[in-house]
Amino acid sequence: MKSNKIENIDTKNNENLPVRTCLACRDKKEKKNLFRISKFENKYIFDATNKIQARGVYICKKISCIEKFSKNKKYNIEKEELIKMIDIIKKNKKENQINFYIDIKKCVFGIKIVREKVWNKEVKLTVIASDITEKNMDKIINDCKQKAVKYVVSENKERLGRIFGKNEISVIGILDENLANSLMKSLGGVPVEST
Repeated sequence: MKSNKIENIDTKNNENLPVRTCLACRDKKEKKNLFRISKFENKYIFDATNKIQARGVYICKKISCIEKFSKNKKYNIEKEELIKMIDIIKKNKKENQINFYIDIKKCVFGIKIVREKVWNKEVKLTVIASDITEKNMDKIINDCKQKAVKYVVSENKERLGRIFGKNEISVIGILDENLANSLMKSLGGVPVEST
C-alpha cells in the first residue's frame, strides 16, 4: 500500500497552505505545485490560472502523472489540454537546466559592459533578449560580427532575468567557453557564427 506522503510543504512559515492530492499518484502537495483540471461546459480542461469557477481535480507537474491521468476514462480530456501542461513542464525543465549550468562569475550583464567585453574578445557567447530595442540589437549583433563572437537571440528580458534571479536582463555575455557550449545545448539552439 502506498503512503500518502506530503511533499514540498513548508509548514513552519505557513500552516494554512492549501494542500491537494494528485489524482494520478495520490501524493499530497501544495496546491501551487499541481496542475488544476476543471470541468467546463461538460468538458475537462486545463485550468492554467486556477480561476475557473467549477469543480476541479489536481495532478502533479510530472509527465508520468499527466500520462496516467490521460488514461482515466472518467476525466475525458482533450489532447490539446494535456499538451499545454506538458509544454509548461518542458519549459520549466529547460529553465532549470539553464540555471544549473550558469555560474554568475562567468557572465557579464548589461549592454554597455557586454559590448566592452565583446570588443576585448573576452565574451565567448552573447545571449540577447528578443525584446530589446532594434537599435541596441543592431549594435550588439554588429559588435559580435566584427569581433567574431557567437551570439543567439533568445528569450525575452523577463525570462532571461528569471534565470538569474533578476527582474529583467537585456543581454548576457558568457565569458567561459565550456559554459557557452553547455548553455547552447540547453537552449536547444545553434549560435550564429559571426564571421
